Amino acid sequence: MTVYAQRKAKLSKLPPEKLYQTAPSTLLHSLEAFFVDEDFDYDKIKHQKKDGSMMGSPSATAAYLMRSSIWDDEAEAYLRLAVEAGSGRGNGGVPSAFPSTIFEFTWAFTTLASSGALEAETETVEYKKCKEVIMNTVHDSKGVVGFAPGFEADLDDTSRANIALKIIGEDLLLENLVSRFSNGVHRPFRTYDGERDPSFTANCNALIAILLDPLKAKDFSPHNISSFYTSMLASEAMTLLLERWNAGLLQNIPKSFMIEKVILLLMQCLTRTLARQNTDGSWGDIGRVEETAYAILSHSVSSSFLFEMMVISVHNFQADEYLEAVLGSRLHDNIEIARALVDDIFEEENRQRLQTPASGPKGAETILKDSMTREIKPPKCGVMDGLSSDLHKGSLVEAQIVADNSNTSEALGSISDTLRRFVMHILQHPLIRNSSVHDHRHLRASLRAFLLAHIDQISDSASIGSYNGSSLQPYHPLSYNLDIPFKTWVRTTSACHTSCPYSFAFASCLHSRGDEDYFNSLSAKYIADDFCGSLATMCRLQNDVGSVTRDLKEGNLNGADFPEVHDEKQGHETEEKVLRKRMIDLSEYEKRRTELALEELNGLVEEKKLRMVRLFYRVTRLFGEVYMVKDLASRRLK
Repeated sequence: MTVYAQRKAKLSKLPPEKLYQTAPSTLLHSLEAFFVDEDFDYDKIKHQKKDGSMMGSPSATAAYLMRSSIWDDEAEAYLRLAVEAGSGRGNGGVPSAFPSTIFEFTWAFTTLASSGALEAETETVEYKKCKEVIMNTVHDSKGVVGFAPGFEADLDDTSRANIALKIIGEDLLLENLVSRFSNGVHRPFRTYDGERDPSFTANCNALIAILLDPLKAKDFSPHNISSFYTSMLASEAMTLLLERWNAGLLQNIPKSFMIEKVILLLMQCLTRTLARQNTDGSWGDIGRVEETAYAILSHSVSSSFLFEMMVISVHNFQADEYLEAVLGSRLHDNIEIARALVDDIFEEENRQRLQTPASGPKGAETILKDSMTREIKPPKCGVMDGLSSDLHKGSLVEAQIVADNSNTSEALGSISDTLRRFVMHILQHPLIRNSSVHDHRHLRASLRAFLLAHIDQISDSASIGSYNGSSLQPYHPLSYNLDIPFKTWVRTTSACHTSCPYSFAFASCLHSRGDEDYFNSLSAKYIADDFCGSLATMCRLQNDVGSVTRDLKEGNLNGADFPEVHDEKQGHETEEKVLRKRMIDLSEYEKRRTELALEELNGLVEEKKLRMVRLFYRVTRLFGEVYMVKDLASRRLK
């Protein structure tokens, strides 16, 4: 539809002649649209002025003043005030609406309150003044307001005003909101009378307001050009809807709708927003500061747990890529250096956490120079048992070789810095500061196991010819001398490699508080560990099913490479489809073990905590099933 066709369609519902009547209209805010219309009589709309303005629009007021046959001093005074006292403050800039008293008070107040920023301000003079203005304005207009006193009411500002009332502690005036803006049963609310298309964001605000009153919510039937603004409001509305439904207040809404529509929408808001983040950490192109705020708010209101776990998933993918592409290519023949780097990072983190002075610098140079004598912990990763405390003497490359190679030294420093930032981001995350000592210690051990499992994988792959100069060499699985049983490998190094154990530990830390562990009994801890171990093993088997072809080409150790998976006695390699089927069968077995452990947790763990475990299981299982269909990993270039 062309611009002229759209204009005609809009004017068919709001003829300009309507402005000659007494009733107000949103057309007043866009009078400049009729500036070239010779038939439109500006003198006949003088009665529509409010404090000298045409619906608080400097632009519309200027159009009226220029086209009136008699100069209007009151309109001129309004324009001068808008220029001097508006957002431009006399510098030539003029706001699109002035004044916008109700809009400014209610939107700023509700946004700050929802973030917790006003909790310590309730006794301040400013808070009390803001509260007084909101209460008086809303009650004087019986709960239906516009962006400033005296202007036509709209759904957006009315919804925000009611939300503000709820925050203040006053009763909501939702009956007037519903009756004033209702557009018929099973249809969206209208923002203004005569609008052609309903506003999605305004309806989100209305839904948020209505859901704040559960008794009214059960009877309810369900400006900004930035898409992040829309996502923010949709996330806030759907999260509140989900909370009310979980509380049993909206049982007339079917479970299928909540899962297939509401939860799906929340996940889409999270994933799409994360995917659109700019390289500098911001969001958007129109106004980065404002759009970044919308993006952050959309995640903070939707679910801090979902958001943080989604971010962790992205970090895990990036870490996996970095460890294989960078650390693997640089240190595949010096694996002990890589292990030493990880050890030092965790030792540094431990010193920071305990706030004890460091014994001395332990950068890449130091690691190399004392490599002949230091003890290194072997990366024998038990999925839930942490790392083995056994020690063995490690021999790294001679210091003199590396000392003569500044590029190698710089590369080690860069790798160490990157891994250090990753580890510190996870272990010093602000949302897990209050986690219990046990849960944080478990996270620390699981994260260390995750990194060392990647180093083990690099070492194993290097032994079968993966990192062989710049070219990838063909290989033959049955010729490998793998001295570890398949079952042991897939449940230890391989399972830790998936990031599932440490991610589950992180999820537990997000919810544990102080002296209370997330799983607060020995039985619950033991079964939760078994649940996570089986889930990680299932996920790795599914992962290997999807990546058999790629791993075969690149020389990455895959579960399909173990003699037990092949027809070893027959002396030939099994067809790929048969290998896949065998590992799928094993993954189904691990799935049954996982679900059995989940059932055992029922009764040992309170329902609220169990919901997190179920969610973690469903998301992890979904990713594993997707991986079997499509290998999601990046390909290593030859």
